Amino acid sequence: MKKFSSFRLLLVIALLLSLWRCEEQPYDVVRYGSLEGVILSEYDDKPINGVKITTSPTSETVYTDSVGHFSIPEVELGDITVTASRDGYLNYTEKLSITENETRSVSIYLPKDSTSNPADDVIDLKNPLDGSLDQPVNLTFDWHFSATTYKNRPIDVSLVTINTATLEKKTWVAHTADTTYTVQGLKYNTTYLWYLKVEADGTSIGNTQFQRIQTQAVPKNLLVYAKVFNNNLTISRKMD
Repeated sequence: MKKFSSFRLLLVIALLLSLWRCEEQPYDVVRYGSLEGVILSEYDDKPINGVKITTSPTSETVYTDSVGHFSIPEVELGDITVTASRDGYLNYTEKLSITENETRSVSIYLPKDSTSNPADDVIDLKNPLDGSLDQPVNLTFDWHFSATTYKNRPIDVSLVTINTATLEKKTWVAHTADTTYTVQGLKYNTTYLWYLKVEADGTSIGNTQFQRIQTQAVPKNLLVYAKVFNNNLTISRKMD
């Protein structure tokens, strides 16, 4: 009888151990966001197809379509590095942060893999330079002509900015031989690319290298008010 009781006890213990092992074990849930963007040529602003897009940490590898667009629907949350590469262009990398259930949009401009850009040979960009932060929304751009002619033809330039968030491209001044221009009314807390389109006697010789800048944050206590002066409505803004 005692042996039978011991056997039953061992059987119950074995059954309990079996049930414990079968319990659902906790595991880490991998959460995702998504990434999409467009790849353009830094030289002429045209979309580039067939650009290879990879991320680190690794996610799906994709290629841009005929309009330069790509999409990666599942990217792990956190900080990642995006790399864009294609034959004939220099590789480009950018660090981004991915958040859950949101799609991060980027616009990337690839520079051509060329030993010489005629536009850069005749124009030196002075201000603001690439990576400049906290720039005023009324901003003066400066450049210098290394040469006033290209193949014996007179040179002129057009100042262009691109809002990287909206991809809005605006030409502020066209076909000028001046070396400075003040832009009024850039948006606060916005990243812009700026460059010069260079022409020689009406024929394009290319664009200068893009310069990426960031405008200042929205000032605290910024007041916007309107008034009538000489029967004209004027809108002004100032710090309180």
